[in-house]
Amino acid sequence: MQCWGSVTANTVKGSDGTRFQPDTPRGKRQDVFVSDLVRSLPFEHSGDHKLKGINTHTYTIARDAMLSADLNPANADYFAYGPSGALNMTNCAGVPIFVSKPHFLDADEWYTEQVTGLSPDRQLHDTVLYVEPITGNTVGAKKHLMISFKVETDNWPEKMGGKLKSAVVPLATQSQEQYIPDSDAKLLTDALYTPVDTAEMVASYAFPVGCCLIAAGVLGLCVAMFFLCKKKTAASRPLLTSQSSSNGIGVTPNGNAIADRNCSNGGLTRAQTAESETGRVAVVDKGWPLAGRRVAPV
Repeated sequence: MQCWGSVTANTVKGSDGTRFQPDTPRGKRQDVFVSDLVRSLPFEHSGDHKLKGINTHTYTIARDAMLSADLNPANADYFAYGPSGALNMTNCAGVPIFVSKPHFLDADEWYTEQVTGLSPDRQLHDTVLYVEPITGNTVGAKKHLMISFKVETDNWPEKMGGKLKSAVVPLATQSQEQYIPDSDAKLLTDALYTPVDTAEMVASYAFPVGCCLIAAGVLGLCVAMFFLCKKKTAASRPLLTSQSSSNGIGVTPNGNAIADRNCSNGGLTRAQTAESETGRVAVVDKGWPLAGRRVAPV
């Protein structure tokens, strides 16, 4: 049906609202063709909501789509020449019909001043799409619309009340809600979030476990170096002991040199030694073959 004022306005844009592009950014608008309104409407991200365990992005009708042409000139193609908040369907329906949110939610005060008994509630009267962002599937939807009729009083009979104000009078509301079944919601959550939860759990434990392994490795390295250094120190000590050597010269534990009687020249009972002030060792027993010679300290 070609009932709008331009080719662009009569073009079907977007999806039917059941599915969108996967991984769509929050700030991107989604065009939805609404058959009841014979036109496409832009939907914008309005928040996040958890529906049956599923993380969803919520989309509602963009505010500028309901503005008058004075505030949004693009809406002149839809004959939006009255106050903001109601879509003029007169050219499509053939009668002065206007469609808005129930109880004139988000509409101009001009509408609410003409009618009494209205109580708009966003939770009850807004149109909302619940879109799972990873797959782009709509897992829940609420459509709430109100149909109103414009009453003109220019030719209002005097016998029916005299001069009355023009008004857009509500006639009926249309409400539809549909959500993903519980069984399908469980299948979707298991498919989407179980691998992610497992990865997050592994990531949360990876850092502390890695730190412990690094600390254990450093500690093991320190222990190994300690024993290696200790082994090298022991290997560097003199092999001479207080026992006699082949030439009869030995070393006592305190570092003094002695000559043993088992020396190769024989005949000596024991060579007496003394440490001089300079640190050298002199042979005391002159009967020993090295009498008078000085022996370097060990």
